[in-house]
Order: sequence, then structure tokens, then C-alpha cells
Amino acid sequence: MRTEGRDKWWNVIHAASPYFGHLGLVILLSAITINVVGEVKEQGKIALNQKATIAGITLRLDDAQVIQYADRQSFQASLSVLDQDGAPTGNIVSMLEKFSTSENLQAQVGILSNLTHDIYVVLDEADATPGAQCVRITVYDNPAINWIWFGGGILGLAGIFYVIPAM
Repeated sequence: MRTEGRDKWWNVIHAASPYFGHLGLVILLSAITINVVGEVKEQGKIALNQKATIAGITLRLDDAQVIQYADRQSFQASLSVLDQDGAPTGNIVSMLEKFSTSENLQAQVGILSNLTHDIYVVLDEADATPGAQCVRITVYDNPAINWIWFGGGILGLAGIFYVIPAM
């Protein structure tokens, strides 16, 4: 008797999976459209312990320092993301690294992600000398990134449930 109930629910899930697949596709395509239309990219400069609004995001530079490793030199900027009242809502660390084997600089993007948007901070230039600590950054505000993953996940699960045969 227990098996019949399980088989019945599995048949319902199997039959409904194309509808969930279409729902996942609608969420995925809507999120991609929102992200393409709503993405904001802006460059700005911030001095130590100063605030700046870049790409609609208020940031404060908390620390800018140079760290020497055995194989590279790392310029690190630690930034706080602030709300309208000036209270920190998150922290982003972005880096520029220069390896001893190369003359090129390699950026390590700082990311702060939540349900409504992802904030990416790219450290373009750093002056970490004491007294002059400031950075030039590029900030990307991408809305709906997590919704792209959510819609893709629903689409993928619906496909898996559809290809597994009904019992």
C-alpha cells in the first residue's frame, strides 16, 4: 500500500516536471534580461576612511596595504558597503597582485552577493604608501544574478525529473 502512494506522487512529479521546466526557463530568461538592462558599471577613487558612491553603491575604504609574499606582492583594499544610514552591510576585499615571474598585474575581484544583486569590485590602481592611501576601483552592480542560478536550477531539476521514468 505504501508503494502505491509513492508511485502516485512520483507520477505527479514526473507529469508536472515540464511545467516546472518552463517556469525555470521564464525565471532564467527574465533574470538575464533584468541583469543586462540593469547592470551598472562605474569607476571611482576613494581615500582611506572616506566614503564614495560608485555605481549607486556607497563604499568606505577601510584599509589599503601592501603584503609581500614569497612569490608575489599583493596590493589589498578592504571596503565596507554602507546602507543609506551609513551602517555597514558587508565587506569586500579586492586585490592587485604582481608575481615575481611576471611584470603583469593580476586583479582578484572582490564580490558581495545577496538575493537582489551582486557587487563586484575590481582594484584598478592602489597607492598604499602611508599618508596617501587611496585606490581607484571599478564597481559593477549586477541585479538578479542569483535569480539566474535559481531559474537554471529549477530548469535542470525539472529535466532530471522528466527523464527519470515514471513508476
